[in-house]
Amino acid sequence: DGVQNDAFGFSVALDGDTALVGALLGDLGGPSKGSAYVFVRDGGVWTEQQELAPSDGAVDDKFGYSVALSGDTALVGAADYAAAAIGQGAVYVFTRSGTTWTQGQKLTASDGHIIEGFGSRLDLEGDVAVISAQFGRGVETRTGAAYVFARSGSSWSEQQKLSACDGAFLDSFGSWVALSGDALLIGADWDEDHGPYSGSAYLFRRRGASWVQAQKLAPKETSRDNYVGRFALSNDRILIGAPGHDADGAE
Repeated sequence: DGVQNDAFGFSVALDGDTALVGALLGDLGGPSKGSAYVFVRDGGVWTEQQELAPSDGAVDDKFGYSVALSGDTALVGAADYAAAAIGQGAVYVFTRSGTTWTQGQKLTASDGHIIEGFGSRLDLEGDVAVISAQFGRGVETRTGAAYVFARSGSSWSEQQKLSACDGAFLDSFGSWVALSGDALLIGADWDEDHGPYSGSAYLFRRRGASWVQAQKLAPKETSRDNYVGRFALSNDRILIGAPGHDADGAE
């Protein structure tokens, strides 16, 4: 049912034979309310299984801004959702039984404020989810924050709020997140350690039930406007992008 300016493909997730695709500007139920589509593979053919939309979605929520998928659980972020405040953001949990996806719990930050963008980025692995609010309150206002949620049975609860120990105003901590086992990587692509918008990434390690900042990462040649902080994480390998790096004299 795609139409012009739906932004289908703004966010994507893949797990085995299931794919999840966000269309944050989709007009299902209202302008820019957003939706997400589940596709499944049978042999070499992908087929749309279901379109997901929140039961309480509103205009300009941008449901589908971020998506994550693990087994029969899907998370979909609505970064502009007005929870307790405009633009606070929310994340919706969907679970699959057979071929049907059903909305379950809605996740919000325990200390959310106006225009924080909770749900702007997220990742999911088993019973652990990490959700960023890249304009949330870290060590100070608008530095960015990330929240770890854990599932017990069918219920999700906030486990820990994470922020950069050296975070500064508008660092955009939470611009990207990736989770792999006991490692969690969080990007801050507006960090200014090496000049305006040079960017960096923070590595957290799980120690028991807590996540602890272990290292701050940035390439040696990082300079202004590199926007370091988009990456992939798998076991002991990290691949970090710098989309503004002037490798050949131009972005």
